[in-house]
Amino acid sequence: MEENLIHLMLNGGANIAFGLFLYMQNKELQRRADEREEKQDKKEKDLRDRYDKVISDMQTREDTMPRELVAEINDLDRKVALLETKIEHIKQIVDEIKARFVRVG
Repeated sequence: MEENLIHLMLNGGANIAFGLFLYMQNKELQRRADEREEKQDKKEKDLRDRYDKVISDMQTREDTMPRELVAEINDLDRKVALLETKIEHIKQIVDEIKARFVRVG
């Protein structure tokens, strides 16, 4: 095998040099193609990760929104109930003031 290779190299001349050139060029082109593919894969992964995060954030927001609305409605209900008791208290005071004026007059 080694003898055949040496014989081919000595007798091939330009064909061997051209073959070696083609081999090296193919190897370089393959390396570049691999680098481009790796770079594209990284960009694609980054894009997928970004969209996965956006979707996750939206799902989290969608999950928490009903709880936040319930809490806000409960807070508003408490405030309305407090306002109602204050209005009732004011009404009692106004009724007492009216009753005093009726007795005086």
